[in-house]
Amino acid sequence: MALPLAERIRVAADLRPAAQVFAALGNVVRLEIVKVLSEQGPMTAAELRVAMSAGDISPHLRLLIEAGIIERAGHRKGSGAPIIFALVDDALNAIIFLLR
Repeated sequence: MALPLAERIRVAADLRPAAQVFAALGNVVRLEIVKVLSEQGPMTAAELRVAMSAGDISPHLRLLIEAGIIERAGHRKGSGAPIIFALVDDALNAIIFLLR
């Protein structure tokens, strides 16, 4: 089982995990995605686009997932149901930890 984001950052011998988090947050669209998800809870990509009045957010979602900030939740393979995106449980705590 993978360590939670905050724990990966704390035990890292180098600052690469922290740099990946800050690089992912170094964009207005990605920051807005995190803000909307933190305020409104899990959403589909379509719901995020409406909430943000944004166009294609797919590349931004991928980067946030790779950084461990958000995750795909509620998707059932083959169901045709839209994928729901949510903040990783400890993502905001990890970001706050990095800012200390």
